[in-house]
Amino acid sequence: MAKRKKSERQKLIESIDPLWSRYIRSKYADDERKAECFTCGKRAHVLDLQAGHFMSRRYHATKYDYDNTRVQCYSCNVGLHGNQYRFGVRLDEEREGKASSVAARIKDKPPSIDHLKQLRAVLKLSLQRLPEDYWIRPRGTAADSTADN
Repeated sequence: MAKRKKSERQKLIESIDPLWSRYIRSKYADDERKAECFTCGKRAHVLDLQAGHFMSRRYHATKYDYDNTRVQCYSCNVGLHGNQYRFGVRLDEEREGKASSVAARIKDKPPSIDHLKQLRAVLKLSLQRLPEDYWIRPRGTAADSTADN
């Protein structure tokens, strides 16, 4: 059976996902390339953290929503399935009603092809500003299999 050809949207999403993850992790990182898990507070190197979503990534309308995505550790993002309740509490600490606002947007129209192309370009530009070795593990830090998720 022949493999189904991927749509332009699928190809764009596949190219944006790793960029989005890196952008989110670098956005919340300090000068030591460490960030804090949004839901539990664990501090770790960006290579050991993930871009976690309050509302699942399956909702295309909020998949690349800045209010919906924060840095999470593997335990919260995968083990606790996003630790959604705590995620929502933390969003509401940022701005009252933010969690319900994000949740309501899951029913919005998914981003257009043009919007996805623009997002990809913006993310690439943002990530180009990082030092060349930003995504290389510094010597003496523990390796974790959760990098780039």
